[in-house]
Amino acid sequence: MNKKLTIAVALTALAASSFTFAATDQVTAVIKEIGEVSESGDGFTFKTTDGNEYYIYAAEDFVKGGEYLTESEKKGTPVCLKLNPEHGMGDIAAVSKGACSSGKSTGDWYMSTAEPALTVRDSAGVTGKKIGSVPVNGKVKVVEKTGVQDSISGKSGEWVKIEWDGSFGYAFDSFLVPVDGTKKDTQTESKSSNNGGVEEGLINALRLKSGGNERMADSGKAIQAYMKAGLLDKKPAGRSDYTDFYILKQPASFMGHKLVVIEEEYMSEYIGCCVSPGAGVIVEAAASVENLAAFASKNGCSVEEHVNLEQELSGLDVKLPTGDFTSLSCRERDISQ
Repeated sequence: MNKKLTIAVALTALAASSFTFAATDQVTAVIKEIGEVSESGDGFTFKTTDGNEYYIYAAEDFVKGGEYLTESEKKGTPVCLKLNPEHGMGDIAAVSKGACSSGKSTGDWYMSTAEPALTVRDSAGVTGKKIGSVPVNGKVKVVEKTGVQDSISGKSGEWVKIEWDGSFGYAFDSFLVPVDGTKKDTQTESKSSNNGGVEEGLINALRLKSGGNERMADSGKAIQAYMKAGLLDKKPAGRSDYTDFYILKQPASFMGHKLVVIEEEYMSEYIGCCVSPGAGVIVEAAASVENLAAFASKNGCSVEEHVNLEQELSGLDVKLPTGDFTSLSCRERDISQ
């Protein structure tokens, strides 16, 4: 029987037997080469890309998930090797598809420790295209482990798939720490408050409720949170028609971009046609604004790139920064566009 057929037939399921397995260690690996079945037909060796070699005892179907070894060898995908079966026959107790679970479990929230920002890419690895960034102390959710190991700036770790600000990408996990396990000092709490909680409130003020045309949170309250954090003056820098414009006093992030202006449109007195209640932001764009475009598409907003900030805010008597700016508008009129 050839190697591939033996793996597919002999190793697809863990047969019921009198053997029990002790608690096993596990390791994430990518299979480099699967060796031939031994003359006795009871096992074979395989090598992993990290240089290790393992022996599988295949007789009587003692190993579960062996088919994933072939898939890993062909496609370079990770597998989880559960080691040291109690009966001592071979090195592997079972094989499962994908990376092993670890301290960074999926669905957990983490905080970026990278300064000034953690790079987010469209694929796992430094060759992936940069699609955004997470500022230091910004929060992300780890949704998937890739098993792709790396070493960056002297730190060893793994690339993980993250969700941040309604978008998905890949980041290096050695610059992520659990939110609940972070050191809480005055400086960290201040940064987290300024760049984390208030940002989430503003995002919710722009996000649509499921199945409706209402926003998830009140834009006025979201803006007040920025005021309390010392990021905005208590009065807008100016008002044009029905829109108040607030200029950021201190650095803050929004979806991985530098937040520059918060806009709120509402009617306090009748001026003329026509008011379109809602809010928006102007940001100094990172390398890509794909995450803003994705958010806009999901939430009835509109995006405009390369905004002329001086022209946009021409009526305001304030000093404006220079850069490449993008506006995200989430007003009533944007829902129907």
